[in-house]
Amino acid sequence: MKSAGSAGLVIGVVLLLANNPRRNLPQLSYGRLSRPLVGALACCVAASVALGILGYHGALTWTSADLRMLVHDGLFRPQRFLCVYGIHLGAYVGGVIGAMAGVGWVLRSRVRVRTRER
Repeated sequence: MKSAGSAGLVIGVVLLLANNPRRNLPQLSYGRLSRPLVGALACCVAASVALGILGYHGALTWTSADLRMLVHDGLFRPQRFLCVYGIHLGAYVGGVIGAMAGVGWVLRSRVRVRTRER
């Protein structure tokens, strides 16, 4: 959670930017804007769990030659290190996916609100 705090801050800023005032699109309320944050958090958690498990089982060694060497040497209990690496990687990958989905949701919602007002 501590390591993904900066990712959460970036996601919040991205969603606020997607909700910036425009002449042709109304802004969403902050209460409605919090909905995609929950989805982004769910993406972060799901990706962290999945990549943490993959990292523990050594499936993330393709990302670096140093990680491959660490697993093949078997020193320093690399499963734990690679699990934490996968959790961190998953938080950022999930954050990017969640932010992109959230921006799409915000823009679609703003268009829907505009068409209802007409």
